[in-house]
Amino acid sequence: MRAALVLVAALGCGPALPDPDTPGAVVLRTRCTGCHGLNAPGSMTFPMWQVQLERMRGLFAQRGLPWLDAREERALLDYLAAHAGTS
Repeated sequence: MRAALVLVAALGCGPALPDPDTPGAVVLRTRCTGCHGLNAPGSMTFPMWQVQLERMRGLFAQRGLPWLDAREERALLDYLAAHAGTS
């Protein structure tokens, strides 16, 4: 029981996503956090996010992992563009 409570508490930690139920937020939450923690969209500017996504695409290719499909990638880019930081 105690372990379950710790797990539930831990899942609530981390940055809150703006518009958490939009398709882009769902992609960010489900596809990006499998390997690393959740980065809030406002933590980088949109051009920085674009560079980061290209970097991740390359890492996925090097490891033979499937990248986002076109719909997921478009939703994620739209989401990051709408919620990216300004500086």
